[in-house]
Amino acid sequence: MKKRKLKHFSYAVVASFRPDSSFNGKSIEEINLMMGRRHKAKEEAQTIIDIMMKGGASAVFHGMGDEDVKYIMRYPFNMFASDASIRIFNQGVPHPRGYGTNARVLQICERRKGTVT
Repeated sequence: MKKRKLKHFSYAVVASFRPDSSFNGKSIEEINLMMGRRHKAKEEAQTIIDIMMKGGASAVFHGMGDEDVKYIMRYPFNMFASDASIRIFNQGVPHPRGYGTNARVLQICERRKGTVT
């Protein structure tokens, strides 16, 4: 968090938490507030610990943007793929990269922006 100059865990979003599906699709920051805790990173860290103590959750971490992808795709010996897990339809809030990663790279990076040669 410090490296990105963030004060909260808003970039970490719960995709699937079996003990309480109301957490699905919400950031740790939002869940922390739902639990009635103070809007402090230390309390959000405790929320993460509590989630882990109840079996953990799958999560999405929004840490890259299109400019990062464009930069990485310029490396000559690079390849693209998705590390999204296999999902059960209509369960949880999966990461968007699980759907159409290859098509997106080919369309946006190649055809529109000329990032990949």
